[in-house]
Amino acid sequence: MKEQVSALARAALSRRQLLVLQEAFVFDRSVTASSFVRTVSEKHGFSETSVWHSMRKFRRLGFLEYGNGSVFLRVTEFGRVLKNGGEKNGR
Repeated sequence: MKEQVSALARAALSRRQLLVLQEAFVFDRSVTASSFVRTVSEKHGFSETSVWHSMRKFRRLGFLEYGNGSVFLRVTEFGRVLKNGGEKNGR
């Protein structure tokens, strides 16, 4: 079931959103959301507004956590399903 959820979510995301999510796995628990947005924007040439838009979407869907007491950007267990198809230990 987790593999199907992962495939469905990946199919529904744009290329840009997938890149933002992939970067979130790299920077998981090591940067603030603002720092992450600046870094991704510079690295990929995306506007900061578009990165923030993707971030808000991922937070609303439960893939990412940031703000609200979280010091660093964090990929949730549900968000990890998108990358790992359910494997808990992979990054």
